[in-house]
Amino acid sequence: MANAAKNQFAVALLDIDRLKEINDTLGHDAGDQALKVLAGRLKDALGDYGIIARLGGDEFAILIKGGDTQVKIAVSAIDAALQEPFYVGGARRSCSASIGVTMFPKDGMLASDLLKNADLALYRARSRGRDRTEFFVPDLRISLRRKVEIQEEALDAIKANQFILYYQPVISADANDPVSFEALLRWQHPVHGLLSPQRFEEVLEEPKLALAIGDRVVDMALEQAATWVAEGMEFGRVAVNVTSADFSFGCFATRLQRRLDRYKVPAEKLCVEVTERVFLGIGSAHVADALHRIRAMGVAIALDDFGTGYASLTHLKIFPIDRLKIDRSFVQDMHHNNDSLSIVQAIVQLGRSLDLRVTAEGVENEDQLVLLRSMGCGSFQGYYYSRPLPAAEVRNFSDLRALPQANVA
Repeated sequence: MANAAKNQFAVALLDIDRLKEINDTLGHDAGDQALKVLAGRLKDALGDYGIIARLGGDEFAILIKGGDTQVKIAVSAIDAALQEPFYVGGARRSCSASIGVTMFPKDGMLASDLLKNADLALYRARSRGRDRTEFFVPDLRISLRRKVEIQEEALDAIKANQFILYYQPVISADANDPVSFEALLRWQHPVHGLLSPQRFEEVLEEPKLALAIGDRVVDMALEQAATWVAEGMEFGRVAVNVTSADFSFGCFATRLQRRLDRYKVPAEKLCVEVTERVFLGIGSAHVADALHRIRAMGVAIALDDFGTGYASLTHLKIFPIDRLKIDRSFVQDMHHNNDSLSIVQAIVQLGRSLDLRVTAEGVENEDQLVLLRSMGCGSFQGYYYSRPLPAAEVRNFSDLRALPQANVA
């Protein structure tokens, strides 16, 4: 180990973002070619600052000589080199990197500690959206302990039925259509009260735990749908959000069919909502087959947060999507930002040209509703109509005639 008094260096762990997209869209040969190009760029960018080693897949370990200033210069050079566009498989591509950095001797003296620190910093870079560099700080260890604790609490919460669903109405532009509902997960925590998923995101990052919660969500949504059907309540579909974990162990379509049979809910009463992360996550190898099978059952498939991903148009060709959900960030900004307005208009037109239904999320006022109606958007969801409701309050929304006329879509 270097002399701490005279030598400084950094240990960095680097993940190449979006390399999997190249594998999925252009094939593994193109992915291998891209990896060679990017590895060469990493080596050239690092130059005399240090050494680099591939750990496997798209992950690299880097030792960078010098103190904070030299390390930041080297990291910036690496980031710039990776983002420079290149051609692979006849297509123009660019990549970015998620990087976690820790400093010797400030953050640790042992190689094992430095690698753990860099891994924690890399984890934070990924969780904050990728395409960024994070430096290790001691608070990351506290965050890790909290993550472990909350995952243990979540296991107990599943057994204690503390996870519940709230339902947000989805209102059709056609007043003759019944209201649909999106099932939204909540944790009725015994100490902290009602928590939305943003408060326990760490739980959903552990695949087996996320799968257990995902199964519970589907059970609760179908059980509630079965109750509404038995009571004669008219509604469109109940939408449930699924994650990469739901597909990671295969058999998602089979499990879903068994649940539909168990609760005696027609497949036409269910919608499965996915985000682009599902296509790129840990269960991606099983996604296409599962989605085609559940679509064949009659279950609708919605692509959520549309417009925020990297390859959404490609996914519309590959996967059996029925509905596009415009991300709320564009809807809320469209009156003040011409780019957001253009994006919303383009998504609505795209949906109409491909015969896909389009839902606008985050509708909070009448001006937004009027503008979306003028574009031909098919349905609306947001606080203008209702916040997410507990199941006991949903019946008030089961008949559109109960809504104020100004609010009826």
